[in-house]
Amino acid sequence: MKIIYKVGFTPSDLKTFHTCLHLNIYTCITTLIAAMDALSIPFGFDPLNPSNDRRSSNMSRASESQGNIGNKYSGLPMIPDPFERKRSGSFVRSNSKSSTLLPVGRDLARQGSIAQTAKHLYDSDREREKRRLDRAGTSRVETPVEIAVKYLLSNSVHQQFITGEGLSEQVVNAIETVWSDCGIQYCYTRSNEYQLLDSCSYLMKNLTRICASNFVPTEEDILHTRIKTTTVTETKFTVEGVLYRVFDVGGQRSERRKWAAHFDNVEAIIFLVAISSYDQACADAEGMNRMIESINVFNSICNHPLFKNTSTILFFNKIDLFREKIKTSPIQSYFPDFHGGENYDEGCLYFEKKFLDLNRVQGKQIFTHFTWATDTKQIAKILKDVRASILKLNLQIVGLQ
Repeated sequence: MKIIYKVGFTPSDLKTFHTCLHLNIYTCITTLIAAMDALSIPFGFDPLNPSNDRRSSNMSRASESQGNIGNKYSGLPMIPDPFERKRSGSFVRSNSKSSTLLPVGRDLARQGSIAQTAKHLYDSDREREKRRLDRAGTSRVETPVEIAVKYLLSNSVHQQFITGEGLSEQVVNAIETVWSDCGIQYCYTRSNEYQLLDSCSYLMKNLTRICASNFVPTEEDILHTRIKTTTVTETKFTVEGVLYRVFDVGGQRSERRKWAAHFDNVEAIIFLVAISSYDQACADAEGMNRMIESINVFNSICNHPLFKNTSTILFFNKIDLFREKIKTSPIQSYFPDFHGGENYDEGCLYFEKKFLDLNRVQGKQIFTHFTWATDTKQIAKILKDVRASILKLNLQIVGLQ
């Protein structure tokens, strides 16, 4: 909204976005690295030709490049693995009762032939390495990707990211090396099985520019920045002489207790749903499908007596991701009563109906919009419609329309 209504960003705001973009990059690459173990995918695994394991040629070339790459990354202390707990169970292999809340479709990729081949190679690698260590007491020569991974998980790299200062060329090269690995790319296609930022692809595509010493975030960069909402933030802007105050409240379960104080005398509630989240699990409730969680929260807000006369606007966001995702991740795998195949419009109508059918307040109208947050022109038009609908409902309440 700051971009659309020309509120502008202060130098402090831009510095914050600069730091957050770097941290987002670090989060993405370390999440992918952790997911490789969690999903049992070996580096160098080629899903397009899984039976032809090209990793052996990578390893034979590794000794040649060891002198060039190893000197960059060797001898650095490692930070504790922040994903170790998740690897042990709750990351993707949850055995808890809550996992039954997530529809069976989430397991399809894991049970497919390519995933099983990857797991077989991963387990074979582990067993072969264990035998080597037991027999000779030395490990094999690491590949360039493995060396880059070790470097990225070192204390020195971790410090570069958390200080908010510029990132070295070594770090950028290491990230590019890992991101270009075909095993990592396969892992990326299964990102619904773990918690990966939606902006990962954008960040990696713009990695060199974002990590440059003279980098200043653009509006598009800001739109792709992920800052977890841990407090209630307020944005003010004036349109046609009317002051609007928008409160952004945290969607996470732990933040919902803070909502109540900001719900008195609100004229409208804008409820955002990531329509692309139909095949994902909640970050703070492993095993709970994100879309089902959104449906449950919307149900409680929509039918709350406090909001009987409050305008409700429902945004189905991330339609760009949704349009692409349904081609490879069938909606029916997660919502068996859907029968629209890969049809984008059918998918949109299906989820829209699921939410609208929750409304039990007689006469209450819910306005729905399908949005792509990074398309500011589309959002500007929709917000104009939102302002008009708020005005119309307010006039109806006071009996002037």
